Amino acid sequence: MTGSSLQASFATTAKPFFEKNCMVCHKGDTAPAGLRVDQLTGPVNVRLPKVVKAPEGHTYAWTENPLGVNGYYLVSRGEKTPWRMKLRTASYANVQALATLIPGCLVPDLIAILGSMFFVVGDIDK
Repeated sequence: MTGSSLQASFATTAKPFFEKNCMVCHKGDTAPAGLRVDQLTGPVNVRLPKVVKAPEGHTYAWTENPLGVNGYYLVSRGEKTPWRMKLRTASYANVQALATLIPGCLVPDLIAILGSMFFVVGDIDK
């Protein structure tokens, strides 16, 4: 596809979808991440610098992995390094369920309970 046919395709298919769904919920303003997909310009596959300066403010993001969902909370004062970053790994959430599962069970049942739950002990202390 050429550049002009891609722009025409975007204008007829993707842009009406964004105007109907995304821009309505954000009232045409910027998205929570501060970007709108239809306003991205320039190359998106460039190398990032070794130090990425986060803008001032805070944000929460999550990613899925085979064990569950990881959560990331970042607070920045606009300096070179973030002021605070908290990680909540899926292993931590899985171990939290043990407080509900273990009370009242027998010792032989612990083997089955711990064997059925998959967690990485090194992730728990983050």
